[in-house]
Amino acid sequence: MNRSAVHEAGHWVACYHLRGPSSCGALSIEGDEHRLGWASTEEPWDSRGAEAEIVILLAGHAAERAAGIANGTPEESGAANDYQRAAELGMSPATRAEYEAKAAKLVASLWASVQALAEVLTTEKTLDGDEACVVVEATGRPAAELAIFRARRRAAMEADG
Repeated sequence: MNRSAVHEAGHWVACYHLRGPSSCGALSIEGDEHRLGWASTEEPWDSRGAEAEIVILLAGHAAERAAGIANGTPEESGAANDYQRAAELGMSPATRAEYEAKAAKLVASLWASVQALAEVLTTEKTLDGDEACVVVEATGRPAAELAIFRARRRAAMEADG
């Protein structure tokens, strides 16, 4: 499984669950010189929003851990910016483990959605918010399986030339 896709899917699915679909924008594994991928979410507006944002930020690395593909500590694995932003929003060394546990629990409870979204994202590279919603909302239903099948078939066809 593509580590960047799992990471970004973790952020996106956590946002979808904690803030609702209208707060979740596009996501991509097409990075730049500063990052491997991205998931756009609404910025927090109050202390309750900041707490949810911290969990959303940590959900990317939590998804990598759940998939068994985390590469070292968050700071070593490319999640340093997520952890820096979480600290700016109020996560301290004393609360870090608590927030990491919340993110891990959330990702575990939503793992089927994270996995389905990561699979489609691996093939499509970039999804807008509506496309990601379709995958997440169809997870566990025949439509999600169909979307994954189509993405895999398209990837196989592209690989064959």
